[in-house]
Amino acid sequence: MKDSTRKGLAGRLKSLAESAWFAYLSIALLQVKVMLWIWEYRDLVPGDIPSYYMNAFRWLDEGQSNIILSPAYTLFLAALHRVIEDPFRVLIFAQIAIATSASLLTLALMRRLLANHIAWLVAAWWAVLSINFDTIYSVHLFSALFPLAIFLIAARIDSIYGRGIVLAGLLLSAALVRLEYGALFVLWLLLFASYEFYAYLKKQSRHSPGTLLVAYGAPLLLVFLVLGFIYTKSIYRYDEIVKHLEFKQTLNVGQVYAFNRRQQGDPWQGNYWTEYQSLMERDFGQPEMTFSQAMRLNPRAMLGHFWWNIKLIPSGTQLALFSHYAGGPNPDYIRARQSPLVWAPFLAVLGLCLFAAASVLIKRRSTGNAFPWLLMLSAALLVVGLMITQRPRPSYMFPYTTFLMALTGLGLQRLLQSMRTDLLASYWPLAGIPIILFVPFYYDEEYTNHYGYKGQPLLESYERFAPLIDRTDFDSPAVLLTPEGDYEILCDYFGVTCFEMEMESRDAVERMPELIADYMDGQQVKNVYVLYLDEMISTFTPTTGQETGDSMGYVELNCFSRLNDVITCSDGTIDLNRGVMNDGSVDIPLRAALFVNDGYVVARKDFAVEHGYYLQIVMKQNKVNMILVADEPLFRSNFNQQYLLGNYDRHTFSETYNESPVVRILQVK
Repeated sequence: MKDSTRKGLAGRLKSLAESAWFAYLSIALLQVKVMLWIWEYRDLVPGDIPSYYMNAFRWLDEGQSNIILSPAYTLFLAALHRVIEDPFRVLIFAQIAIATSASLLTLALMRRLLANHIAWLVAAWWAVLSINFDTIYSVHLFSALFPLAIFLIAARIDSIYGRGIVLAGLLLSAALVRLEYGALFVLWLLLFASYEFYAYLKKQSRHSPGTLLVAYGAPLLLVFLVLGFIYTKSIYRYDEIVKHLEFKQTLNVGQVYAFNRRQQGDPWQGNYWTEYQSLMERDFGQPEMTFSQAMRLNPRAMLGHFWWNIKLIPSGTQLALFSHYAGGPNPDYIRARQSPLVWAPFLAVLGLCLFAAASVLIKRRSTGNAFPWLLMLSAALLVVGLMITQRPRPSYMFPYTTFLMALTGLGLQRLLQSMRTDLLASYWPLAGIPIILFVPFYYDEEYTNHYGYKGQPLLESYERFAPLIDRTDFDSPAVLLTPEGDYEILCDYFGVTCFEMEMESRDAVERMPELIADYMDGQQVKNVYVLYLDEMISTFTPTTGQETGDSMGYVELNCFSRLNDVITCSDGTIDLNRGVMNDGSVDIPLRAALFVNDGYVVARKDFAVEHGYYLQIVMKQNKVNMILVADEPLFRSNFNQQYLLGNYDRHTFSETYNESPVVRILQVK
């Protein structure tokens, strides 16, 4: 009876171990488990993602795409926004969906290349790596879905039709997600063409010209139709695309070179993202250049740049495989975790990879369908080239990571076969289920994001901002000018272009057309608005010029009573009869006291002094909202005059929205 029970249990476990639905469901659950509570702790993303979201709005509003900036990801965000609408929820859902899709594609690929139990272990390894699912920009992981799908097609369709689809997929990937995949397309186009031509000459081809045309031509034709459609919707045409691609390359060269020089201790001072031109001028003799130009102008400097990246490859590989690196210079641009314990699993992985390679190359043990392995190898070698020229950053290395994981799985499989044990094959669910149950949540109160802070300050600003901004209030396309604070990120999530500009000087009103032209690169923009928010008050300090010195910011007083024009505050009193503030020991003169209600001055009292401060009692619907003290430069600034006092040139501006003192929006005529 006990034997039959054991056999029954063993049979059920074996059936479960071989079940595809259990494998896919368990990996999906594992991925969701580690990402649970992401919405509680991950913030809105600055950097590149707001630009993609802005392009999603452009697609939804105007049916236009930016063919240069990963149009596939843009369309993905646009589709999600049409259903979900809230940008934060869109990005969180996208992060979970992309990560889960990547894990499931990895499982599907590994099940075609390896034994089922090894495939599950490799997919689980992929799923729990925070460097994958918590990648700073989800667009990078989204881009990884394309090669994963192409590798899977190569593994599943072992025929000329599979080769045709793979070739078309590489072209589609190059055009829609990452241009670098274009090198793979060219490589495999040449290999396939050479192979088919050689077979034809040797009369070894089993395919007629018609079959070749259908197998290769039909998928490529479909891709060209897709690309043609997207091109017709693109905001750029051929000449502009070429110029933008050249600009992206020169920008990239300057930034990666400057970052490396700074990391190596170069005494050059400057921002490596925006001020690299002076460094490039110093080392190459000109501020902007492509890689080929840089190699021609100073090959020694570029070879030093490449050598530095080569030395970072072991650390970058460790980070990609284990979300930690052992030590030394950071291979990434952003914060990365260090642990000397990484050396043990890293050496184990290297050993298994070498064992797998030796079993194929020396012992000549077949891997089955060699095409997906060769395809992954070529993609990994392409990534190695990018690591040398750019940087071994894990979010650029996903095809390389996939190949190493697959090779590690093959090495483990061959090792277990040599040990003549199949226990893992039958009983892996006994380990797999506890992994899902006990793997910790990644997102918790201790989570610190890639920028080094906890919490969701950007999301909080967005939620505060959201009720005040309605894109339908603006004539499209709209540009908002903000005088203080980094609101460009939030504006992109609202689908409105924002530019931060210095409008503080007294002549800014007269110079507004000139300033707008400068910030818009000379483009003719009709719908330009100026945005003011109350949270700008706490950070605003005007640029006053050298002759007057720097201005102080606003001082907000906490006052609670007024009797006979004497206002009592927590730090002293304000006597509007004498025109002084007193902190308990010293009288501080006032030049004027202004009463502002709903954004406009309703009363003003001036005092006969040459030097002093301005008291501004700001009210909303006749109730005091805040009491602010400003010095002369701050009082005269356009921020103060236009926003708090409603004193703007009616010939230059018209008021679009006024919910003072919370928000005020002026349109430039």
